[in-house]
Order: sequence, then structure tokens, then C-alpha cells
Amino acid sequence: MGDTNKSKKHLVEDIKELRTRIQELEKSDIKDEEVDNVIMPQDLLQTIPDIVYKVDTKGRFTYLNEAISILGYEPADLLGKKFDIIIHPDDIKKVSRELVLPKYKGKTTGEKNAPKLFDERRTGRRRTRNLEIRFIHKTAREFTEDDILTGMLFSYGELSSSGHYRASGSGAKKYVGSIGVIHDITPWKHTEIELRQSERKYRRLLESISDGIVQTDSDYNIIYINKATEDLFKWSLDEIKGKKPDVFFADPANEHFKEIYGTVSSGKVYYNDAIRSKDKNGRSFLCQLKVSPLFNDNDNIAGYVGIQRDITSFRKAEEHLEESETRYKALVEDMPALICRFKKDSTLTFANSPYCDYFGRKAEDLIGKKWLQLVPEKEREKLKNHFQQLTKEHPMVTYEHKVIGAEGSIMWHRWTDRVLFDEKGRVREYQSIGFDITERRKSEETLRESEESLHEKNIQLYEKNIAIREMMNQVKLEKERTEQKIMDNVDQLLLPFLTRLQQPGTSIKKKHIQIIENNLKKLLSSFGGKITSKKYKLTKRELEICNLIKNGLTSKEIARMLYISERTVENHRTTIRKKLEINNKQINMQTFLHGLSS
Repeated sequence: MGDTNKSKKHLVEDIKELRTRIQELEKSDIKDEEVDNVIMPQDLLQTIPDIVYKVDTKGRFTYLNEAISILGYEPADLLGKKFDIIIHPDDIKKVSRELVLPKYKGKTTGEKNAPKLFDERRTGRRRTRNLEIRFIHKTAREFTEDDILTGMLFSYGELSSSGHYRASGSGAKKYVGSIGVIHDITPWKHTEIELRQSERKYRRLLESISDGIVQTDSDYNIIYINKATEDLFKWSLDEIKGKKPDVFFADPANEHFKEIYGTVSSGKVYYNDAIRSKDKNGRSFLCQLKVSPLFNDNDNIAGYVGIQRDITSFRKAEEHLEESETRYKALVEDMPALICRFKKDSTLTFANSPYCDYFGRKAEDLIGKKWLQLVPEKEREKLKNHFQQLTKEHPMVTYEHKVIGAEGSIMWHRWTDRVLFDEKGRVREYQSIGFDITERRKSEETLRESEESLHEKNIQLYEKNIAIREMMNQVKLEKERTEQKIMDNVDQLLLPFLTRLQQPGTSIKKKHIQIIENNLKKLLSSFGGKITSKKYKLTKRELEICNLIKNGLTSKEIARMLYISERTVENHRTTIRKKLEINNKQINMQTFLHGLSS
């Protein structure tokens, strides 16, 4: 958050200088690309702990200084992105121009009630000032539920923003974006939260302890007592108002009473941790007493206030505290977790019993030794960086690493470290809690190997499925081809003869029967498929004659069978030779047709 070597005075002066430059820029005609050099010189940025930003007309970052690292970002991470990426979701709708202004449409707010915006367009007195926003850390998802509860999920910032304009060609100023400064107020907010929590805690504590409060005027006349005083001393305010406080003491004439008046009348505070007191019924008891003078605006004593505490209750509270410490110590010792504290160099200052038992050593053998010696040498420097980089802004870290077990075996641990500071903000020591996660890591490794094996088997199964699918496609295709071949053979070779046998007056001859028998035997042959191929373009009659020639019939026999002239058969033979491209007259047609069946 800036140069720690500079004094607070210098930082204030730098921030004032930045704001002055922003105001000058609002009134100037400087070009947009020169803005960074005018209001954001690098030497100044290095000394300013605040985030300085610039967004364009669409709310996208065009500039960020290095202070954005407060939220875990580098400037390059956000340039070109809309500003709402760093703002808490519940706050975006309160500070985004496009979400806020529709609510004010048609309304007159005035300067006092005007909305405050991140992407502000207004300038001068009307610009946004002191707008408190919550900003999301880049590493928000890495934080645990405890971090969320303690506010570590986000930071608080106080925003001042203004519209940025530059002169156009016509002389009018054109809006080109917004510029702003975000002051980190997270420490103050955390302090405020802690104070509220502390106030509630101590209020409950005070309510459980019988402290009496008595107020008097400058003449020591009682003007007020609280309920605890009434309960402790059995007096009501009406009964005791106007009386002197000596009614609370067992011996009004004792030296303590004189000492009290002498001390507080001189403007000092009187304190006595054991003074004898009594109630309205005469019961005496010891009280702690503190009496302080009250001053008016002129620094004159206007009265006194006394606080009385029954020592009996106080001592009981001390006993309860001791019991609580005992229970806490027992909890730490009995908790099934490894708990330790150590210095910056990893020297142990405390180790609970489970920690000692895990490493097979006694507490006196571990205290004063460096726990980094319990991890493999290769991991020591990395682990040292983990806890030494913790800060007030980021006080906790969780990580996993290997350790050397009691028997020298390598084990896995998960540790959560928290840095503890002294009253001056210096690192006092670190507190850490760890768990053995060896079995979990082994299970993860086994699961990973199983997943890899399953993945490989899935690939093999996929490849086999592809092969089977291809083979089935081939079988299907071959089946279709075979079916078509049969249909072609039946249609072209058998049906014509069956048709002729069915004609009236036809006598079934042995030759016909032989032809039918031969064709039935060769139904599955390739002849029908080849001879009927579109390649040859044979007519139905030509196919019929080809089949008869193939079965050994002469032209004369074919003519009688088909009831045509022998010359017609010869003409068909000539045409068939041409279509089948049998140019050599020495080639026997029957032999050629038989060749088509092979």
C-alpha cells in the first residue's frame, strides 16, 4: 500500500497533489491519450496507497495503478473489463450508473440526495465523494467460510469519482469516461466491526458482573445510581438521592474515605482494589472502587462518578476464566488435530500432544526446533514462503505438503497457518492446525489411475464398436447384393420359361425341364447379375436367348421353343455379340456366356 518509508504527511501531500491534477484535468482540453501522464506520473503513483482508475464511456477500465494489488489483481488483469468485476454483487446496483439512474427518472434530488456513482459523469461539486463500497478480492473463491465470516472475502473502499471530458472539434466538451480514487478503508472497517463485536462481548460481560455506578455533583451529593448499584447495596435512587457516598462504606470516618475526597477533588482518579463496603441492611463486603472527576467545558470539576465492583463476583469471574483456560487447553490437547505455534524461522514454541505423538517425540524435544526439518528438503523453501508472506490484509493460508513421519515414511498433511501480530503490528508468531490426509491423497491417486484406465478402455470399446459397425454395414450390403442377384436370376432366367410352360397346348419336354433345373442350380451364380447389367443394355428377348444359348440349345431349338423363326434367332445372336463386344467370330458364344457365371 505505497512506499512505507514516506511519512504520513508526505502521503497526504501526494494525495492532495493528485486531486489537484484531476481538477485541473477536468477544466483542460488535454487529449485523452495524455491523461495518464498528466494526472498519474509514475513517481507519484509509487507513493500513493490509493487505487487510481479510469473507465471509458462503457465502464471498462482503461487505466489502473499498481495499488489495485490490494485486491489481488495486476492492472493488466482488469484493463478492458467492466468495473463491476471488482465490486461486491450487493453494491453494484447501488453504484452503477445504468442500474441507479432509472430509479431517479423524473425525480429532483438536489445536490445532497443525488446518487453516488462509480462511473460518474458529473464534475466539480456535483461529483461523487466518500462513496463507501465493498470490493471483491481476486482470490475470493480460495477463502474458507471462516474468512468470509471475518470479512476477508472482500475489502472496503471509499470512492471519489468524476466525469472526464475533452474538447471536441466544435469546442463543446465530450464525455470520454470517468476517473476516480479508491481509498482502502478495510482496516478501519475491520476495526469498526471488531469494536462492535468487542462492545457486545463486554456489554454482556458487564451485565453478568455486579458493577455499581454512582454519580454525584461537585459537592459529592448523589444524583444517580444504576440498577446494579441498587441490587448491590439495596438502596433505591429515591432513597439515596442527595446523600453522600459515605453511606456505601462500612466506616465513613476511615482513612480511605478521606483519601478518596482528597484525590478526586484535586482532579485525579482514585482507585482501590479492596475497600470495605456495606449495603442498606448492614451486610459488609469488599469492593473494588474507582472514582473519577467529571469536567465541564471550562475544565472545572462538575461532579464525580464512581464504579464499585463486588470482589466476590470478580473473583468468581477469575475462577471461571481459569476454568475456561483449562478447558481451552484440554480442548487443544484432546482435539484430533496437530496444533502448533512457531516463529518466522519455523522454530516451534508450542506443540500439542497429538502433534508430539504423530512425530514420535516429546514436547521438550520439539520446542525450540524448526518444524521445517520434519518435511523433505526439496519442499522447505516453498513452505517457508507460504507463511512468511502472510500480512494483516492476508493473515491466513492453507496448503498441502509432504512430511517425514515418525518411522521415516513420507506422509501428506493439510495445514492452515495464521499470522499473529504484536501491539506494534510486528509478526509475533504463527499458529497452525494440520491434519493427516495421506489416505485421502492415496484414494485420489487410485481414483485418478482408475479414471485413466476406464478412459483407455472406453477408447478401445469405441474403436471396436466402429469396427463392428463397419463389418455389419458390409454384411448388410452383401446381403442386399445377394438378394438382388437372386431376384435378377429368377426374373430374367426362370420366369420366361415358366410363363411358356403355362401356355395352353404346351407340352413339357425334357429339354425344358433340364433348362429349369440348370437355372435353379445357378440361381446364386453371378450370371444373372452380370448378363442383366445396365452395361450391356440387352432386351428381355435377348436375355432370354442368351440363357438358352448358355444352356446348349441350338438356334433351331431356340426358334421352336420361342415360336420364332430361325433367322430371327440368328439376327438376335448377331445383335447380342455386338452388345457383349464379342468381335472375334472364333469365340464360342456358349463358352463366353458360361464365363460370365464364374
